[in-house]
Amino acid sequence: MGSRNRCVHLDVLRALAGLAVPMLHLQEGFLRSPSGDWTLDFCGHNYFAVEFYLLLMAYMFGAAYDRRWGAGMGLWDFAKRRLKRLHPLVVSGVVLGGLVFALQAAGVTWAGTSQMTGKPAGLQAWAFVSGLLMLPAFGFGYIAPLNPCSWTLYYQYLGNILYALVVRHMRPWMLAVAAALSAVAMAVFVFHPDLNAVFGTQSGYLAHLARRSTSFDGGWGMDDMQYTAGFVRLAFPLFFGLLAFRLGWKIRLPKAVATALVPIGFVTLMYIPGGRGDFFALSTVWNGVLELATVTVFMPFLLLVGIGSEAPGGRFAKVADFFGRLSFPVYMSHFMFLSIHRYYVAQYSTKVPRTTNVAVFALSYLAILLIGYGVMKFWERVQAK
Repeated sequence: MGSRNRCVHLDVLRALAGLAVPMLHLQEGFLRSPSGDWTLDFCGHNYFAVEFYLLLMAYMFGAAYDRRWGAGMGLWDFAKRRLKRLHPLVVSGVVLGGLVFALQAAGVTWAGTSQMTGKPAGLQAWAFVSGLLMLPAFGFGYIAPLNPCSWTLYYQYLGNILYALVVRHMRPWMLAVAAALSAVAMAVFVFHPDLNAVFGTQSGYLAHLARRSTSFDGGWGMDDMQYTAGFVRLAFPLFFGLLAFRLGWKIRLPKAVATALVPIGFVTLMYIPGGRGDFFALSTVWNGVLELATVTVFMPFLLLVGIGSEAPGGRFAKVADFFGRLSFPVYMSHFMFLSIHRYYVAQYSTKVPRTTNVAVFALSYLAILLIGYGVMKFWERVQAK
């Protein structure tokens, strides 16, 4: 990938991606409140963070592992490396989610409720086991009911398996064709034409597909629509990211230009309002255009700029590295706090001034960062062993 200095932009991007999603989920709590406080709708497209993580994952497959296969690394060695890298976050998320559920089961009102509440004991036990093993929790609405954000790691695991068994053997032209077909599949999914008419079938699933909003935001659930969204979101980043590494693609911009463009461009994309009445509301055709352009053009562009352009060193690089390391632990641990936050929203948000809700939003985000920091230290200790 070049010098460590050239990785600084990627640290900035992964920091912005991982730290943005909790804002989206806190915002959703207020949007779903009894008053539907849409004045806090300022980060409607932060779910683009998932696509960037998958894109970066695929690029790093090539950078970290392509040469090792030829140097004697086998499937088991690859699996051990990836499990050591990813699975501590899976375990910590399940443990934190389990603690919150224990409070809910004990009747602590401010802990809120979850979709595990009221389920048979056997299903609740299955949720713990499947969560620890990163298996889909059949019987629940979410892939991982104790830590719903684990769905992204579920698809990362699938990406790891596909890379190890199939994708690493693909030649660049095959990756290019697969990336192009994945982009077409994404367009079909987003704009949902009447596929029954196209294929001459009477499929209930295809009819269901045609009724969804103009967005691929999904993947966390267990129904066929959610699984389709998950694979659609995985495919293009997986093929394009590895293709970019294999062909050595990069975009070199002046340091000052890249240092400003990378974070500003990324933040602009993720913080486009997507609520009702907005130009890029999830139900609009323009939102579909935005999503396709972001995933297939803008994010690859920012990745290549981050790879190819020099970045500041010194304190800037240290701050970027810290928040880059913090980002995914924050992403993987923040959902346990949301039940508490949404209890506040449901009980008190309509009884206090808006400034109080803004303060609660900020304090909740700070609490999420502190929880994520603790998870990061645990993660780094495991990596050091």
